[in-house]
Amino acid sequence: MEQEQKQEQERHLMHWIYVHRAIISLVWQIKSRKLVITNIVAISRGGLIPATFLSHALDVRTIQTIRVRSYDNHGRQSEIGYQHSPTDFATIRDNPSNLIVDDIIDTGKTFEYLKQYFPNSQYCALVSKIPHTAMHAVIAPPSRWVVFPWEAPYTKEMNELREADEE
Repeated sequence: MEQEQKQEQERHLMHWIYVHRAIISLVWQIKSRKLVITNIVAISRGGLIPATFLSHALDVRTIQTIRVRSYDNHGRQSEIGYQHSPTDFATIRDNPSNLIVDDIIDTGKTFEYLKQYFPNSQYCALVSKIPHTAMHAVIAPPSRWVVFPWEAPYTKEMNELREADEE
């Protein structure tokens, strides 16, 4: 049923220019709140590229990764699980200078899960379907399936979206 739900969702390709604008918006939000960020934690895989952009924009040279999976290999929401070794988990200290980054807030469950372990860290995503859950740059309706440009070249759907965009 969830696979059908994904197929029914309107797909939207987020072009690179909007990714860059989202990064600028997030940097502005961080600076306007006078947050001091010394460590970026990328939620893999979706948060890896936004975290890299933010690290350059904020001049933060420390990036760590954490794997939290909320979708199965077919795009269906699944049980969220923390998939990281305990040794690596211990290297991420909870403090307000951490910025935990993801690409999208679909349900809010990923950040909710991580806040159990990192309650004092800062959280952000490029896109949110749920306002007021974390810093974000773009609000997308729940009916929209956002496809990021780094995902686009690798899926059959993206070729169809690109063709539709060119028309």
